Amino acid sequence: MTKKAVLIILLLLPFHSYSQSKIEIEKRIKKENAPLPAQKFVDSLYFSSKIKWFVEQDFNKKTYEAKTKSKGKKYSIEFDTLGNIEDIEVVIKWQQIPLSIQNAICKKMTTDFEKFKIKKIQIQYSGNSTELLKLKKNTENLIIKYEIVLKGKKNAQSLFYEYLFSEKGEIEKEQQFDFRNTDHLEY
Repeated sequence: MTKKAVLIILLLLPFHSYSQSKIEIEKRIKKENAPLPAQKFVDSLYFSSKIKWFVEQDFNKKTYEAKTKSKGKKYSIEFDTLGNIEDIEVVIKWQQIPLSIQNAICKKMTTDFEKFKIKKIQIQYSGNSTELLKLKKNTENLIIKYEIVLKGKKNAQSLFYEYLFSEKGEIEKEQQFDFRNTDHLEY
């Protein structure tokens, strides 16, 4: 980890205990610096476009991420420090979310915010690695969730938030986050 990243983490530590904010530091790395099982997993997905590798560090954990584009879709494949697959996320459009889940999301957002604007939507797939390797053909045995990144206004203050909804539209996680790290959304 660079001196700059360590300094940023140390400066932010006092604030972490008082907030539920998500602050991540993401850094581009070479493929060789990612765990070997992660490299092999991504290679077995046979993406034709370039794959960019990142290491992501927050207060609780460190992960590795491979990002790529394929057939007009943006993929993000996340691994733990040992190279075990955690999930695969694909950027989608609002219309691709089932109507019942759209309604649940809108209900939650109108309750939480005076105004909001969705910035990014991802469908998140998780499950065992064998089933995740079949993702391009079959999602039947996978756990599906929806991650929503938005800018919301409440109490006259606009901030960025990340929400995670289950396949049934139930809220699983919500947190404010620092959007200054532009690499976080890079593909």
